[in-house]
Amino acid sequence: MNDPLLQRAIQLHQSGQVRQALDIYNQLLAWQPSNDHLLYMAGMANLQTGQTLEGMRLLQHSLGIKQDNAPAHNNYGRALQSLGELEKALEAFDTALRVKPDYAEPLFHRGVVLADLNRAQEALESYDRALKLMPGFAEAHAGRGLALRELRRPAEALAAYDRSLALKPGQVDVHNSRGVVLQEMTRLDEALASFERAIAMKPDYAKAHLNKAYILLLKGDLAKGWELLEWRFTQFKSPFPAPHWTGEDSLEGKTILVHADEGIGDAIMFSRYAKSLSDLGAHVVLEVQKPIAKVLQGLEGAADVIARGAPRPAFDFHVPMLSLPYALRKTVPSVPQSTPYLRADAAKVERWGGRIGDTRKLKVGLAWAGGTHIGKAGWRIHNEKRNISLDLLSRTLGGVDAEFYSLQKGDEAEAELRARLGELWPRGNFHNFMDENEDFSDSAAIIANLDVVVSVDTSVVHVAAALGKPTWTLLGFAHDWRWLQDRDDSYWYESVKLYRQAADLIWEPVLQRIATDLAAFKR
Repeated sequence: MNDPLLQRAIQLHQSGQVRQALDIYNQLLAWQPSNDHLLYMAGMANLQTGQTLEGMRLLQHSLGIKQDNAPAHNNYGRALQSLGELEKALEAFDTALRVKPDYAEPLFHRGVVLADLNRAQEALESYDRALKLMPGFAEAHAGRGLALRELRRPAEALAAYDRSLALKPGQVDVHNSRGVVLQEMTRLDEALASFERAIAMKPDYAKAHLNKAYILLLKGDLAKGWELLEWRFTQFKSPFPAPHWTGEDSLEGKTILVHADEGIGDAIMFSRYAKSLSDLGAHVVLEVQKPIAKVLQGLEGAADVIARGAPRPAFDFHVPMLSLPYALRKTVPSVPQSTPYLRADAAKVERWGGRIGDTRKLKVGLAWAGGTHIGKAGWRIHNEKRNISLDLLSRTLGGVDAEFYSLQKGDEAEAELRARLGELWPRGNFHNFMDENEDFSDSAAIIANLDVVVSVDTSVVHVAAALGKPTWTLLGFAHDWRWLQDRDDSYWYESVKLYRQAADLIWEPVLQRIATDLAAFKR
């Protein structure tokens, strides 16, 4: 530690001149290859200059010599975390805490890892332990905010974010996260203010621009919302060789690739714009997720429909589907054509009609859960809010004099249905053919044989509504932007009826209204 050259390197390191410090560390390591402190400092410098694997190697070497170096274990864990090795990172943080139990930093980082592992309650406990040691740890307060949000405790999450910002006002990400919680609490104007604060601090902050876009769309300011949605491309280099079409260039005689850039429901909803492009003289190629490629075959305006990953024809322009309202803003309205605009395959309709059979009773399709997005905290929260339990479905709808047909895909929901169908629907009026369902072309054919579809806000809604089938959509209190506010019909689909959850977040009254309306349904 008394080596003047090492002291010079440490001074450079602490002043931010990390590469110059690393050059000296490397010189010294040639002379002192077993100096644990030197190995640690060189390891840290490598990590800070983006040489993660070399930094980890040096930290491991340092720990092999001196195992009770808690900062080395902590920073080794952070390197593992950056590589996505979450379980190993957790072990490293726990080792750091065994060496030094009163060490707040690994408690914070293990909280982040636990949150990424979908273990929100444990993450919250880790953040709380860190804050007992260091009450002014602003980042730990922000971590608490995310954990509390995942635990569906939004008021506490908001308080945690506010505390974090009081300690450290310049955290742009925390202003954005605060806005997200306010949006979920439907305090939209306050959410907008948080996003705008983040944008004022960092004008090129795409996340905040996008979150602002979704609120504007929800409030009905479609023109400004579509414009702000274009921020989703500012941080990514286009993988396409052809230009991104923004509405300025003529499409007469040109081939344009229209590719799905969000979920399956979005692709079905925005595929309607194919005709608008065709009317401008374009040869339109739709590239969509494989499960919906067949059901979109024959869509008016689409010359070709290909599944994502299939070979593409040559094309002159490309455009993401959600960019179409903005790109077409000068030539077509936001909703360019009425429904229905999809048609189920006639042969499949006939086959599924035979499978369903002839009944005089009302035939109702049901979907009660959304898809999974592993590792995405926002989607976990979204799904927990919109999904409905099979127990509640059977309790509220089981007494309706109708035949029910599952339209639910997804391993977890399907497995529960198979295991509990007889228990929950002892009358035998709930039918599950989804094991025989290949993709959405089968779903569309099943729907064509039904009288009405009842579904949470998921892709089933879009298929049914695009077919023109009466579609009753259950919306959580804080719902997706496309359903706008304070209306029970849809701006996008003529056959949709919206059933909105109240601020109490309880689904049972909503389903009881559904049951009453099903009993009165006129075919």
